[in-house]
Amino acid sequence: MRILRYCKKFEIWFLILELMALISRSVIFYDLLPAYIDSIIFSCVAILGLCVANLNFFYSKNFTNSNNFKLLLFFYFSIIISCIFNSKFGFTGNLKELVWVSINIFLLYHNYKINSKNIIFIQNLLVIIWLICSFFSLITFIFQISSFLSLKIGYIDSRLFGIFGNPNNASKISLITVIFSFFNLSIKNQKNFLKVIYKINIFIQVIYIIFSGSRVTFLAFLLLSLIYSFFHFYEIYKKVLLPVSLAILNCLVLYLILEIVKFCFSYIPYLVDDLINSRPIELRKISTSRIDLKSSGDISNLRFKIWTGALEIFKKSWFFGTSPRNVIKYAENLNPKNFIVAYNYRLLHNTYIGSLIYTGVLGSIFIFTFFIKSILNIFKKMFNFKYNIERHLFHSLSLSVIGIFFYGIFETEILFVNTICCYLFWVLLGFLS
Repeated sequence: MRILRYCKKFEIWFLILELMALISRSVIFYDLLPAYIDSIIFSCVAILGLCVANLNFFYSKNFTNSNNFKLLLFFYFSIIISCIFNSKFGFTGNLKELVWVSINIFLLYHNYKINSKNIIFIQNLLVIIWLICSFFSLITFIFQISSFLSLKIGYIDSRLFGIFGNPNNASKISLITVIFSFFNLSIKNQKNFLKVIYKINIFIQVIYIIFSGSRVTFLAFLLLSLIYSFFHFYEIYKKVLLPVSLAILNCLVLYLILEIVKFCFSYIPYLVDDLINSRPIELRKISTSRIDLKSSGDISNLRFKIWTGALEIFKKSWFFGTSPRNVIKYAENLNPKNFIVAYNYRLLHNTYIGSLIYTGVLGSIFIFTFFIKSILNIFKKMFNFKYNIERHLFHSLSLSVIGIFFYGIFETEILFVNTICCYLFWVLLGFLS
């Protein structure tokens, strides 16, 4: 028990350590490190996290009494069964996946040492670091910086990568930091320098989201605005029709604001270039139409084909699934011409289809029930205005979780990935629960 008490002290520090590792990996300069360094870093994080998660699982009295414990435990066992059933296609990769799933479920979600102060600290840490990264990303946009050392950075193919490796993932975190900043501004006796940081962050991140070209994040921005506006007006008027109308109006206003900002800022790079080179100013806009979508002619950016290929596999592996890391080998054995085999899509760009394919009906029953219970619990609290934590913090966390649920429709998040969104989902939802 002495070991348990000793390790408990490091739970919060582990959360910070994992977050910093994930943030580092999202910045493109991290790619300059040799692959074995990345493996060493995340292996150390995984081993440490697994130790603390196991201590939580076996020694914490609160575990079996927690919400959704049995659902998540049965889901975990179903992954193990799927891995064993499909072991002929490979086992080592799935073993690594099981380690990270256990960290998410048994440490990030079931973390009893975390409190409001810790959550706000994590929020502020992410906001400040992401603000710095996004600021330098905008610098690459404004001054049209396209390379650094051997790396491509800046505005590429009408998308703002900046100093991030993936603009989709970066913009998703940008939106979450906007949510954190917006609600933390309402904290009583908030320090003035933090208020300034929050306001600057909102401004910078909105611009980054616009020029990142991420349609998923743009839709999530509008959706979360619609949801929050509705509940805000519903709390005032205690009616449904008027809040719905006002929420839609707010959403339309936000859309117009984003389009106006996009229109105005699209002139800035060429304007700055003319000023630097002492040329007569000529109003020119940069292109904001994504080249990849134009060339492919596919509005889903191949998602429909990926999902169709995945569902073809499901017909043969409907009960146990393919296991998380064996989907390509399973599909190759089934049909070498399958779309996900031809283009090597292990991640299926949909969290829910992915869960169904990887774990089959056996695992999906438990995780989908968990998802439904969690989202209904959030909306129930919103409708009843009964928050077990500070109001601003509840809305900040709940909207972030809803946003990540939405991301999961078009991207692989929440499960079987090791991303900041996945990390935030389990930490924030665990605190809300």
